[in-house]
Amino acid sequence: MNFTNEEQANIKLNALKTAAADLFSSIGYHAVSLRDLAKKIKLSPGAIYNYIDSKQELLFTLTEESLEQRIHLIKKEISCSMQNGSSLLDAVTQGFIIHSSNGKLGIALAIRESSNLNKSQRTEIQRLLDIQNSIIVKSLTSEFDIKYLAAPLLNDIASTLTELLDGYFFAAKLNLNKNPTFLLATTRASAASLLTPFLNPEELACPDACHKASM
Repeated sequence: MNFTNEEQANIKLNALKTAAADLFSSIGYHAVSLRDLAKKIKLSPGAIYNYIDSKQELLFTLTEESLEQRIHLIKKEISCSMQNGSSLLDAVTQGFIIHSSNGKLGIALAIRESSNLNKSQRTEIQRLLDIQNSIIVKSLTSEFDIKYLAAPLLNDIASTLTELLDGYFFAAKLNLNKNPTFLLATTRASAASLLTPFLNPEELACPDACHKASM
């Protein structure tokens, strides 16, 4: 099959992203050089600059694309959930599960390396994290009576829940994408635990049923 120059460039760029995700995950961002990346995808060291300007730019691109993809998947799962009346919190978790199965750079690792990004790059990543948190907050308020809680507190809870989920995937000790029931239950338990100081016992015992009964 013959490819245009643009198609060939895109193939090489995608190969470069995949190689970077693999190496950043296995040996760490600082241990990886552009020469290492060029060698992995069979490019000369100088040729790599035809595709990226710096290793920092590559880290930013991977992090940005991964977050954008996860937000898209979560929104898609929530849309399906709203149509069939199922749990929005489960939909969020399912979005995490699907995203984790794509094999790219884990967001937990990417966020830990974000100190290597410049100010404008970190600002953009934070903007995406805020969007993700707002979606998680909506899923929590749909299942627990927590609308009265202050927005900063809700955002903190959403961030903590995200860190817990990312931690499960980053550890890579459980094949969660093939056994989603475990993570769905764990997410619910973690959310309930984080919200324990703000909920009454009945709320914790049956968040969905109690809310629907009171509506």
